[in-house]
Amino acid sequence: MLSDDVAGSPGNQRFALWLKNSWVAILLVIIALGYSGAVTFMHTSGLSPIDEWVYSDYLDKVPAEVVVKQGEVIGPEALNRIACDGVVPYGRMGAQCGASYSDVSKFPFGGRTPADAYSPVYFISTWAVGGVVRLITHQDQLTSWRLTSPMWLAGTLLIMVALFRRYHIGPLVTITLGVAFIVSPFAWWTYTYVSTDAPSAFFGALLLLQATRFARHETRGWWLLATSSLTVLFKVTNILAGCLVGLFLVLAWLQEVLRAQKDEGRGVRLGDLRRSISLPLIGAAAVAASAIAEVVWLEIRHVIAVAPQAGLVLGQPLSRRALAEQLANFLPGTLTSNVVVAGGDGYALPVWGWAVAPLSWLCIAGVLGAFWSAGLRRSHGPIFAATAIASVAFAPMLALALTVSTGTYFPLPPRYGATILPGILLVSALTMRRRLAAWIFLAYAVMLGIGMLVLTAKLW
Repeated sequence: MLSDDVAGSPGNQRFALWLKNSWVAILLVIIALGYSGAVTFMHTSGLSPIDEWVYSDYLDKVPAEVVVKQGEVIGPEALNRIACDGVVPYGRMGAQCGASYSDVSKFPFGGRTPADAYSPVYFISTWAVGGVVRLITHQDQLTSWRLTSPMWLAGTLLIMVALFRRYHIGPLVTITLGVAFIVSPFAWWTYTYVSTDAPSAFFGALLLLQATRFARHETRGWWLLATSSLTVLFKVTNILAGCLVGLFLVLAWLQEVLRAQKDEGRGVRLGDLRRSISLPLIGAAAVAASAIAEVVWLEIRHVIAVAPQAGLVLGQPLSRRALAEQLANFLPGTLTSNVVVAGGDGYALPVWGWAVAPLSWLCIAGVLGAFWSAGLRRSHGPIFAATAIASVAFAPMLALALTVSTGTYFPLPPRYGATILPGILLVSALTMRRRLAAWIFLAYAVMLGIGMLVLTAKLW
């Protein structure tokens, strides 16, 4: 047994305090790495239908090229993967396995990469970390790259725990929402394959954390500009995270103005206005910074292009009905996002709809319930209102932007809402006030996770 002097030493006291403050984050990281890592190891070499084939080609070329170019032919390693290992659940594609692959037109996209739209930031980091994973674990190259995705999940949970603590959400609710996120169909696809969606929720949570601290005048807002720019370089749809925090900061500023008017009865003092006006200005600057970063990248992409992009058909003109349907896309669908089998009536991950429906109920009840019950003057009014607006309006906004920029439209997959998902989960956590409700939902999430593991084992 340790003596009282040793047990009560400053070092031990600091460790005890750190453990008290960090045990929730540590627990969720262990669950995330264990669960998503197990699912990753259960996968065969069959490629994810969410473009893992072209992502693996990008990763193959990082050491020699760093960035793939528009119109570039997909390399022999990736051609061999899709010809021999195939795509889940479609099977082998392109030429016969082991052939010369000289006629790339037989392959999807005419054998030319559509991944040139991405900057190399995600792929450089995945290649580098995947190389370290391969050195340590001695796994094959594809599995080593895939194992970087559970790390993104763990990092996302660390940021989300920090975000939830800022809003005084208790350990039980934090664990409940964290486990629900880990075992969701969205996480199954995103954090167990090579996926450019893997960083999206991480940056969405990080921007919300930075914006919250800035709105409370705890830090300067310049970090928001840098993070917004970097976020978009990982994936263009991540611009929605910048839009969410921009909207949040505008509403936080309006809240300050309304409170000052109520307190003083004669409007806002000039000094107060000068201090608070930085909120909407930084919010607008964050959106502008992300847009500028994407425009710069697209210009670089255009300059280095080697040929027109081939084999891509985006869809059809955007109708009013299709635009209206997008209103109900992200809020119920992001956490339950699955892959629809082309030409069929099922999902690539054949989980029962009723089994994952409570995940949608959680998001809908949390966001809409908070929006209807909380006014802008209340403490959490800005985050409630901003998240509710983003959950409903951002999908059609993105659809319109896609139509304007490309001239055509395709139904947006719900996973594009990943970058605003931390906001949805935060608001849902804020409205989960009864411990019994948290315990019930935690039990459901645990059972769903066990069922997903059994399903994965049976699939492969």
